[in-house]
Amino acid sequence: MRWLTLATLLATLSAASCAPLQDPIRLTSGPITGSVAEGVHVYKGIPYAKPPVGNLRWCAPQPPEPWTEARRCLTYGPSCPQGDSPLDRDAATLNQSEDCLYLNVWSSAQDTGEKLPVMVWIHGGGLVQGSGSKPFYEGASLARRGVVLVTINYRLGAFGFFTHPGLGGLEARTTECRGNWGILDQIAALQWVRDNIAQFGGDPGNVTIFGESAGALSVHILMASPPARGLFHRAIAESGAAPHRTLTLERSHALWQQKAASLGVTDWAHGLAALRQKSATDLIKLSGSVGTMPGKSGAEMLCLDGQVLTENPADTFAAGHEAPVPFIVGSNADEGTLFTRQGAPKTVWGYEFVVRRMFGDLAGEVLRLYPAPTDAEVKDAFAAALGDASFTVNARRSARWHAAAGHPTWRYFFAYLPRSAQISGLGATHGIEIPFVFGTLPATMASPEAQTLSDRMGAYWLAFARAGKPEAAGLPAWDAYDVTRDNVLVFDKQIGPQDHLRAEKCDLWDKAKEQRGEQ
Repeated sequence: MRWLTLATLLATLSAASCAPLQDPIRLTSGPITGSVAEGVHVYKGIPYAKPPVGNLRWCAPQPPEPWTEARRCLTYGPSCPQGDSPLDRDAATLNQSEDCLYLNVWSSAQDTGEKLPVMVWIHGGGLVQGSGSKPFYEGASLARRGVVLVTINYRLGAFGFFTHPGLGGLEARTTECRGNWGILDQIAALQWVRDNIAQFGGDPGNVTIFGESAGALSVHILMASPPARGLFHRAIAESGAAPHRTLTLERSHALWQQKAASLGVTDWAHGLAALRQKSATDLIKLSGSVGTMPGKSGAEMLCLDGQVLTENPADTFAAGHEAPVPFIVGSNADEGTLFTRQGAPKTVWGYEFVVRRMFGDLAGEVLRLYPAPTDAEVKDAFAAALGDASFTVNARRSARWHAAAGHPTWRYFFAYLPRSAQISGLGATHGIEIPFVFGTLPATMASPEAQTLSDRMGAYWLAFARAGKPEAAGLPAWDAYDVTRDNVLVFDKQIGPQDHLRAEKCDLWDKAKEQRGEQ
């Protein structure tokens, strides 16, 4: 995200130097060596699948080619090709290649003989941008506190979600799979964890998936996806929802046919070979970027392919058919400010016009709960409405569904304002909780108060990964979510519970969703 760019640079400059390890460890595909820094063993750029290039473009991930000589895993593998975005300037600095199916491991367990819980991070970026190698996702701090941390890359945009009538069958290793290649990559990475993580001191029977934004959306998808069942045992979703309007396969075909025509591929029926010959640069043009409307890019990517997704994930959750694992879900206080920074109504007239056009009979309630009496107040009111409609209510819905199905559930709300948030005016915006969870606070956020909150937030996440309950000694109790209480744990200068947080506003957005025919 754009607000992270300077902080990311600072985090990069402050990263600890590593010494190479000489003794290899053996994976199912071959031996690797890594490095060590301050007691944490680090392995970067481990291939978990074959390069998805040539005839493997738009195929299910294949096992990597085995090797015999020890592979030096000292640097991150390339990220999936992606364009720039006004919300994320870091994309331009990433090492990018279609050969992108790599993951990274941090562990402090190999010298102790312990079997530690495993945490697998899924990055955000609207399913069109992002990388598992961003400095805020450095796993040393979490690993030092007693987990094995894994971050992954997966295919994005046109590389990860393109569909065509000619795809599937033997080419996709199944008679059912027709798309969602990026989600299949995530599943393949979890299979790799199952088969290899014990070599790093991790427990393959205790795996927590967690992610933010599109990573949290991915967590919901994996909880709803039959092929992912049994590959993880706990889940955390930070600022992301269960998709509710996944494209049918036919609609997905039509969308990609229209996009392919922009590259000069007009013979759709026979165009698959021509599209496989197109350069990565050409395909980036079809991917789009993270825009100013939360979830829009992701909604255009996912489809009901018949294997990864057989129904809308929101329908799966509403029916109580998702994976019955302990679940943490939450959002931030000012999610919408990041998106409205690039575009929002500027006048009271414009704000009211947009609201009435979008919400019809509910417009009066929206304007009452998010008032903007003057032009100067319009941007903040619009950002507040967008944040609650896209994130706050969705966290509540996911918590309600999962708890109502009888599964252990906890909900949080992050409201703390570090110095950078106060200076930028973005508040507790989308993604700001990430360095607090990872223990990677940059100088722009650092203070004794912020570090204390980071230590405590990390303690809850680690306790959840260990035992399936966010119970940390010396910290406020975090009660399991109760639908009647609608309780959350608020992370701010003080950590504490609150019931019915923004309940009237969330009720309004539930009404709006019902009017649109959403679960």
